[in-house]
Amino acid sequence: MSPMTILRTCSALLLRDFRICPGVSHPDAPVSGDSEWLNHLHSSHWVEMTERAPEEDPAFRLEWTEGYERLLGAWQRLAVVGSLDATVLRDVFIVLIETLPAPGVESPEHPPQLDSQEEKRTYRATAAHPRAYRGTRDRPPKRRGPERVDLRPYLISNKNRNAVLTRLRHFCPDAQRLLVVEGYLEDKVDTLQIPVDGNLDCYWSYHRRDPGSAPIAMSHELAALFLPAMISWTSSRIHEVIGAWRLLEIDNSRRDFMAPFYAFTICIKEELFSPAAGLIASAPEDERLWLMIVLSLFGLKLDEATLPTVDDLNRLRSGPDDLERWRQRVCYFVEALCHGLERSYLFTGLEFVEVFEPDRQLKHLIPCSNFDPDPLHRFFSRYSYSGDHAIWFGQPLEYWIAYGALPGFGDVIRDTDWQLVRPQDALSFVDALVALIEDESDLDDRLERWSVIRPGIPELFERFTEVPQEYREKFCRAIDIFHWYWADADESVVMLPLAYRLASRFCFPPFGTHIGVEGLLARLIYDADSEQRDRIEQIPDSILRVFDESARLENDTKLIRDGLIFLVRRQHEFVLQCAHVAARSLLKTSKLLGTVSEPNRDSVLQRALEDPVWKADWSRLKPRGLLELLPPEAADGQANPVPRKLREFVAGKRDLTPTQVDRAVAIARSGEHETKLSVIARGVDLALVAGYRLESESVPHGRLDRKTRHALQVARSADDNRRVFRRFLKAFMAGHRDFLRSHPKNMGWFERHPDLDMDGWLAGPAIDFDSSNGEVIRISMESDPLEALQLGTYVGSCLGLGGVNMYSAVAVVLDANKQVLYARDKKGKLLHRQLVAISKSGELVCFDLYPANASAAVEAAFRAYGVQLSEALSIPLLGAGETYEVEELLANEWYDDGAWQYSGRRKKRSREQ
Repeated sequence: MSPMTILRTCSALLLRDFRICPGVSHPDAPVSGDSEWLNHLHSSHWVEMTERAPEEDPAFRLEWTEGYERLLGAWQRLAVVGSLDATVLRDVFIVLIETLPAPGVESPEHPPQLDSQEEKRTYRATAAHPRAYRGTRDRPPKRRGPERVDLRPYLISNKNRNAVLTRLRHFCPDAQRLLVVEGYLEDKVDTLQIPVDGNLDCYWSYHRRDPGSAPIAMSHELAALFLPAMISWTSSRIHEVIGAWRLLEIDNSRRDFMAPFYAFTICIKEELFSPAAGLIASAPEDERLWLMIVLSLFGLKLDEATLPTVDDLNRLRSGPDDLERWRQRVCYFVEALCHGLERSYLFTGLEFVEVFEPDRQLKHLIPCSNFDPDPLHRFFSRYSYSGDHAIWFGQPLEYWIAYGALPGFGDVIRDTDWQLVRPQDALSFVDALVALIEDESDLDDRLERWSVIRPGIPELFERFTEVPQEYREKFCRAIDIFHWYWADADESVVMLPLAYRLASRFCFPPFGTHIGVEGLLARLIYDADSEQRDRIEQIPDSILRVFDESARLENDTKLIRDGLIFLVRRQHEFVLQCAHVAARSLLKTSKLLGTVSEPNRDSVLQRALEDPVWKADWSRLKPRGLLELLPPEAADGQANPVPRKLREFVAGKRDLTPTQVDRAVAIARSGEHETKLSVIARGVDLALVAGYRLESESVPHGRLDRKTRHALQVARSADDNRRVFRRFLKAFMAGHRDFLRSHPKNMGWFERHPDLDMDGWLAGPAIDFDSSNGEVIRISMESDPLEALQLGTYVGSCLGLGGVNMYSAVAVVLDANKQVLYARDKKGKLLHRQLVAISKSGELVCFDLYPANASAAVEAAFRAYGVQLSEALSIPLLGAGETYEVEELLANEWYDDGAWQYSGRRKKRSREQ
C-alpha cells in the first residue's frame, strides 16, 4: 500500500472513528484541519513507494479481526439507543471486552439523563385490564418512546459506566446469550458480571490480559482517536503513544493534529516511533504539524539512516525565514533520503539553490553514492556571477544533478585539466555533456549511452582544445546534437566516433562559426551502414562547406532538416550520392520539401518515382535514348544535362568523334541526380499551387516565381491566419488585386480614422538618404503584398519562412494598419527593413530595424523617414516609453515585439531577432 493510500485510509478511519467515539458534539462533522493537510499533500510532488499490503508489513498492521468489526458495529449502535434492553447490554459488553478503557477520565460534557419514566410508560396486563389498557372499545394508546440517546459518553468514566450497567443488570442472561451468537466463547461469556466500583477484570481476562495491570490513563481526545486501534497494542506501545502525545504538547484545542498524529502512529515503524516523535518535538511549534505529515508519508521507507536529524532540520531552515519554503525543502529532503541520496549530496544541491536559483524546487531523486563536493566547488571557483565568465543561473544545479545521474561525472570534473581552455569554453564543454540528463529517453537508455560516451571524454576534450577558440561554441553544440540523435547505446558506439571526426573538420577555418550544420550531417549519418559511413567520411571539405553555408540562417536550417529527414528515410542511398555530386541541389530541394506537409511530401516523391527520369537506367542510355528521355521541350524548371552538341549530333546537324560522343554522354549522365532532384522540386511547386487558379496557365507546368512560391509556402506552413490569407492569395492570383484594400474590416478601420490619407498610408513616400559609407539608400513603403510578406525571410528573423512567428508576417500583409519599410541600395539590394503600424489611438508606431547590424546613419535615416511619414499623414509619432495598442483586423494574431526606442543608443535586440 502506498503512503498516499495509507494516509487517505487513515483520514477515512479518523472521520469514521470520530463519528463513533464519545464526547463529539456533532458526530457527522469532519475534523478541523483534516482536509487542509490532505490537500497540501495532494498538491505536492511525491514519488509513490513500493506497493505492499498491510498484512505484509508489521509496521502498518491494524488488527482487522472479527472482534474489531464487532466493536465498530456495537459502537455505532450505542450512538442511537431508543430503549434499554438486552441488545444494548450486549453492545456494552462488546465495548468493554474489546477496548482498554481509561478509568478516572471524565466525559467532556454531562451526558444526557437516562429515561427514568421507562417503566411507567410500559403497559402491563392486569386482572382488570387483560389487554393492558382500559376498556374494550378504546383503541390502545400509542406508546410514547423515549428520546434516542447516545450511550457512548456514559462509557468513558467509571461513574457513568456503572450507572448504565446497573440499569441493564436484569438483561445480563439474555445479553450473554446474544454474545455467544456474535461468536464469543460461551465458557468465557458466563464469567462476565456487572462490575462493582469499576472493576473490569472479568472483561479484560477474556483476552488474557493481566487482571492486575492498572488501566492506562489518557485524555479523552486520545482515547477517542485510538480506541478501535488499541485492541492489538501492547501496554508498552500504548504508553509510548501517550508519551509522544504529551511530548508534542497536543491538547484538546489542537484538533488539526488528530488525523496527522493518527497517521504518524500507524505509519512510522515501531522502533522509530520515539526518535521520530522526539524529532518533531524539537521543531518549532509552527513546523511540527507539517513535519509529522511528511514523516507519516514516508514512514514505511524510513529507517535509522534515513530519519532526519535535528541538525538536518536546522540546515534546511537556513536562508530566508519562509515557512512554505522550509516545508518544500523538508518534503524533498525526506523523500530523497528514502531514495538513497546522500546527505552531503543533498545539502550541496540545496546550497546551489540558495546561491544561484532560490525559487527552484528540487525534484532530483536518482541515488548518488560516494559524493565528493570538492570538484564542483573547485570548478565553479573560477567563475564570477556576472561579466564575461558568468555562470548562468541554472548551471551549478544542472551539474549537481549530473553528478548524481551520470556515474563518473564527478571524476570528469576532477580529472580534466580545465586550465587548458577559457572558463566560458569549459562551461560550454560540460554543458554539452550535461545535456544528456535533459533527454526525454528512458533513464536506463541514458545511462547506457553515458557508459559509451564516458570513456571517450578525455579524447573528446583533447579534440576540443585543438579547435580554434572562435569555433569552440560550435563544436560543443555539435557534440550536444550528436549525443541527442543516437539514443541507443549500440548506435552510439558506431556513430559517435564518425560524428566527432566530422565535428573536428567543420569547426576550423574556412568554415563559418554559426551552428546548424551538425543537425544536417547527423541526419545524413543516421542509420547509415558501414559502407555508407565510409563514404560520408570521405566527403571533401568543399562539399561540407556547402552544407555549412546552407545552415547560416536558423529558419533555412529548420526547413532543410525537415526535408532532408524525409528524403533520408525514403531514399537514403540516393541522398548520399547527391551529397557527393549535387549537394547544393539536394539542400535546395530539401528546403522546398520542408515547406509542405508530410502527406504532400509522400505524394510528391511518389510522383517523382513514377517519372521516366527516375525509372530509366541512366548508365545504359545511349545518345538517342538520352534525347528521348530529356527532349529540348521538356517541362520548364526541369534540369536537362544533355549538351547541345550531343542533341545536334543526334539530329545530324553536327559531327562528333566517338571520343567526343562518349564525353558528351558522360556529361549528360553526370547530371542524373540534378535532374531527378529537379523533378522533385517541380512536384513541390505543383503541390503548392494545388487549389489556386493562377493567371498564367503555364505556371502549373513549370516553376513558380520566387515571390509566388514564397507566398504559397507561407500559406501552407503558417501556424495562424492561414484561412483568410489563402482567400487573399486565391483572389490575388486570379487578378483581384484590391481584395485587401476593399475588405470590409480594412475599410471599417479607415472609416474609424477619417482624417488619415488612405493612399498616402498604403503607398507612402520613397526617400533617399546618405548611408555611413557615402552610398545612397532608398527607404520606401512596400506596396506589393507578396514582396512585403518576405519581411522576415529577407533578414532571417522569426517572421520569415520557417520561423516560429511566420503568422505575424501574414498579419502585416492582411491588416491595413500595418506596413513594412524596405531600405535598398542603388542596385535594388535589400539592406534593412522596419515594420510600422498605426495604433488604435492614431499614433505612428515604428518597430525595430532588422537585421541588427544597422549603422547609426541608417538608424537616423529610418528615424527621419518616420518623422516625415507622420508629418505627411498628420498623425503623431509615438514617443519613447508611451503605451500603445495595435489592433488585429483581418488577422487573428500578430506578434508585437515592442516599439523601437530610438535614442542614439542601440537597445538590446528583441526576441524576434
